Amino acid sequence: MIRSRKQVNAENLEVTIENELLQFITEEVTGGRRILSLQDLTDMMSERLEQHDIRKTVNRTHLKKRILEYLPDLTEEKGILDRIFLVSSDTAREIISDARGRIAYFTPGSINST
Repeated sequence: MIRSRKQVNAENLEVTIENELLQFITEEVTGGRRILSLQDLTDMMSERLEQHDIRKTVNRTHLKKRILEYLPDLTEEKGILDRIFLVSSDTAREIISDARGRIAYFTPGSINST
């Protein structure tokens, strides 16, 4: 299959935007940020693609895998309301786990709610 110049440019731009996002995450983690929302990162990438007239749905699972490959010190943690967070410290993992437990405790229909 022969790709047009426009398709090749869009693909190259997409790779560049993904690399910019990875650089942003690296700078944030290096600067001390310990929790990153995967949804926020996906939205950032989508917005950047749209700025270049690339209408494409960002595959969150692919993006998550790419981020975790690039920054192996980050881990995935399922958070509150089924949000996925990428965290870079044990303390951040404990905070998310504790919050998840507190939400479950007070969720309607749970054994502990009244």
